[in-house]
This record gives sequence, structure tokens and C-alpha cells, in this order.
Amino acid sequence: MSVQIPIIETRDLNLSIADKAICRNLNLRVNPTERWGLLGVNGVGKTSLLLALAGLKIPQAGSVHLQGRALSELSGRQIAQICGVMFQDSDDAFPVSVLETALIGRHPYLHAWAWESAADEAIARAALQAVNLSDCAHRMTNSLSGGERRRLALAALLAQDPTLMLLDEPVNHLDLHHQIDVLELLTQQVAQHGKAAVMVLHDVNLAMRYCDHVMMLFGYGEVLQGPVQEVLTLDNLSRLYGHPVRSVETPEGCLFYPGKT
Repeated sequence: MSVQIPIIETRDLNLSIADKAICRNLNLRVNPTERWGLLGVNGVGKTSLLLALAGLKIPQAGSVHLQGRALSELSGRQIAQICGVMFQDSDDAFPVSVLETALIGRHPYLHAWAWESAADEAIARAALQAVNLSDCAHRMTNSLSGGERRRLALAALLAQDPTLMLLDEPVNHLDLHHQIDVLELLTQQVAQHGKAAVMVLHDVNLAMRYCDHVMMLFGYGEVLQGPVQEVLTLDNLSRLYGHPVRSVETPEGCLFYPGKT
């Protein structure tokens, strides 16, 4: 029987920022069609871990492997064709259109000094349509709202078409309707195209609904990971956030809420 190769795997990964340990000896395997939620309090290192998975932050020890190959064996172009990152915030260095921003996702497939082809533009326009920004294609990015900017960042990621999507607070700045739209779209991408997603989330109920695995960062290097139903317990959540967490059963499943101290 063949063994499934994970899209991304860490082997004994040690990551610290200054003298603060984020994870110690982390062994993570993310397989095709899996959706992972990354949970923890502010400042615990969720973004830093996401950047280390993308090869944008160097760990103190251990290694990261994409589709069975160490990051050190891959070129930047090869990494970008497998792994895409949706950052927490985006700034405009200079005025650019929405379509031009979505086309940034096609850069890993272009040769030096090459221009985007008609096929690249079609892919970018399809990505804008997927996040309901088609009508904004010719607007300048500095005219967009915070929520529209988040959806544009997702469109650029979709245009990149990576096998692994690393998303730092993908529903930040989004209203409830667009939060659900974005997470449904990510779920569809993962299920239909054999991709995987690792996303930083602050809403535990969204993690319960849209992730099949979660990883909790407790600080001081302690990590807990596994299937959602096993890890998202009241005891674990209360310890993770340093606040009592309660739950209630609803027709649509379990909902968590903060209890009284």
C-alpha cells in the first residue's frame, strides 16, 4: 500500500522569536484536502509559525518539507508554485489597479521580464469573480474598503493556484456574510482541487465549522494538534485563552462562548 506524501511536513521544528519559544520539536503533517486552524492568544507566534512554514522565517532547528522535499532543496519559484501566503495586512507601495494586484499571483509562473499572457489575465479575472470583485477590476486599490482588500488578497492567492494555502486571519475586516463566503470558497478549493489550507483564526466557532484539524499554540513552546473533535474541548480552550469557555448544543452543532470568571 502506498504511503500518502503530505503537502507540508515539519520535522522536529524549533522556532523562537527572541527568547520566546513558539514550538519545540514540532512534527506536523498536512495532507491533501485537509483544513487546519491555527489558534492561540495574541502574540503567541501564530504568524511567525505560518511564515516559517512558507520558508519566510528561519527556524532554530528542524526542517520544513513541501511534497516530500526540504525547502532548502527548492528554489523560490518552486516554493511559490506549491505554497501561497495570504498575509495579515497589505499595504500599497504605489497606486495599482485591482486587476494588476490579482495578477501578482501569476508571477511564480512567469519567466524573467515576461509579461502576463491572456491566459494569466483570464485566471486573475476568474479569481476576482470568485471573491465578488469583478466589478472592481479597474479600480485603484487605495479606493477599496478593508474588507474588499482582504478579498482581493484572497483573489491574488487563488490566481497563484498553490497546492498549499497559508492564510493569516483570512476573515479579518470581513462582515459576517463575507466571512462565510470566504471560508466556503476555501473549503471548496481544498475539496475539489486536492489542496490544503492552514489558517490563523480567532473565532473558535468558525474553526469548528470550517476546519477538520486544529493546532493550539499555548506559549513557551507547547503545542497541541489533532482532529477538531478531539482538540476543541472546553478544558483545552479554557487553558488556551486563559478564560472559562462554555458550550451550548444547537441544531447546527456545538457553539462555544466565553463564560463568567
